Amino acid sequence: MPAKSKPAPRSAPWTVGFALADITPPLGTHLFGFGGRDRGPGCEAIHDPLQVRAVWIAVKKEPVLILAYDVLFFDRAEADRIKGAVGRALDLTPRQILINCSHTHIGPVTGTWAYANYEPLKNRVYLDDLVSATIQAALAARDTARPARLRFGKTRSILPVSRRFITTEGKVEWRPAPAIPIYNALPVVAFDDPLTNSPIALIFTVACHPSTTGGVQISADYPGVARDTIDRAIGRPVSVFLQGVGGDTKPCVVANGPTDDTGRSSWRSGTWEDIRQAGEIVADAVLKILPQLKPIPDPLIQSEIREATLPLTSIPTQAELERLRSSPEPLHDLRRLWVTRQLELLAAYGTLSPVAPILIQSIRLSKSLRFVALEGEPVAAWGWAIEKTFRSAGVAIPLGYSNGQGLYLPVESNLVEGGYEVESAYEYGFSGQQLAPGFSQPLFAALKSLK
Repeated sequence: MPAKSKPAPRSAPWTVGFALADITPPLGTHLFGFGGRDRGPGCEAIHDPLQVRAVWIAVKKEPVLILAYDVLFFDRAEADRIKGAVGRALDLTPRQILINCSHTHIGPVTGTWAYANYEPLKNRVYLDDLVSATIQAALAARDTARPARLRFGKTRSILPVSRRFITTEGKVEWRPAPAIPIYNALPVVAFDDPLTNSPIALIFTVACHPSTTGGVQISADYPGVARDTIDRAIGRPVSVFLQGVGGDTKPCVVANGPTDDTGRSSWRSGTWEDIRQAGEIVADAVLKILPQLKPIPDPLIQSEIREATLPLTSIPTQAELERLRSSPEPLHDLRRLWVTRQLELLAAYGTLSPVAPILIQSIRLSKSLRFVALEGEPVAAWGWAIEKTFRSAGVAIPLGYSNGQGLYLPVESNLVEGGYEVESAYEYGFSGQQLAPGFSQPLFAALKSLK
C-alpha cells in the first residue's frame, strides 16, 4: 500500500500557488521608455526573455492574484482589459487582482505615453498574446496552490540613487544626487511550503527605475537578473519582483558618468555588465535576509481599491492651444503632439478634464501586513508617507506602477523645486501643466479610507 502523504500542519492557513509565462515580443517591436529611440525601427534582438509571474494567495475562500510584468507600464484601459479577462477566467473582481509593472525601459510598447503618440497599442496581436499568457499563468498558479506559511522581513538596498539634484538656487537638475534621501527599503515576503520549509513564492520590492541602458535589445533589465539569481539559489522559479516607489531614482551602477566643470557627475548609459551587477546587488540582499524572515500570524486576505482625482493646474483654453499650434516659435515635437491631442479632446467633448485620476489598491495578507499600490510613478517620499499612514495597522509595503500608467506622483514640496517629475504631466496626455498645490489631499483621503 502506498504511503499516505503527510498532512500539512494547522499553522499553514494560506493557500499559495506560483506560475510564470513568457511575454517576449517579436523582433521589430517598438521599444518603450527612451524618447527618440522608441520611434525607431524597433528591437533588433532579444537579450533575455520577458515574463509575467503570477502568485495566487487565499485564506479560506477569499483569494487575491498578484501579476508582475516585465513591461514599462500599461495604461488604465489595458490594465482593465487584463483584469477583465483574468477575472472572467478565475471568477475574480478587479479589487482582487493586482497588476504591477517592473518599468523596464527596454521592453515593448504598452500604454499611451507621449512617445506612443498617446495612442493605444497598435500591435493588438501582442496584447492579445500577453492576455492569453496571463490567463495561462494565473490558472496555473491557482491550480497548483497548496498550504503555505508566511514570513516577512525588510532590509535595505544600495541600488537606488536619487536623480533629483538640487542646485544652490533650489531647482532640480537631472543628475545623480546621492545626498538626497530615497526610499531604500527592500521588503521580502516568503510563502513557504510547511513540509519542506522551501519557498513556494518569494516576493521582493525595490524602488528603482530599471533604466540602466537604452539599447535596442529586449530585456527585463536588473529585475530579471535579480529573479534569475534568486531562482538559481533556491533551485527553481519562485521569485517575484514588484516595482516600488522609484519614480525619482536610477541604479547606482550608472551614477558615475562624466563630470562638468563644477565636479558634478552625470548619468551614463549602462552596459549588460552594469545590469548584471545591479541585479546581483538586489539578489544578494534578498538571499541574505531570507533565513532571517519572521513568521507572520493572523491570516487575512482583504482587498480594496479606490480612485482619487488629483487637481491639475494651468488648463489651457482653446485660444491658447490654437496660438501654440500656429506660433512661429518651434515647439518640441511632444509639445506639438500634446497641443494637437488637447484640441482633439476639446472638439470631441467641449472641455478638458481638470483632474488626473489615480487608483489606490490595498491587498492585506494578514492583519499586520499589506501591499499598498499606487497607479503612476510615485517618488520616494510616498514610501514614507504610506508607511506612516498605515503604521498603526502594521506594515505597509508601498508599490507604484500598478493598475495603470497614471503620471508622475511628486510630493507637495517638489512643486516648488520643479524638475521632470513635476513638469511631465503633459507626457501622459493630461491637460494640465502639472499637479496643482493641494493635490495630495485627495490621495491621502483615499489612502486613509482603506481598512
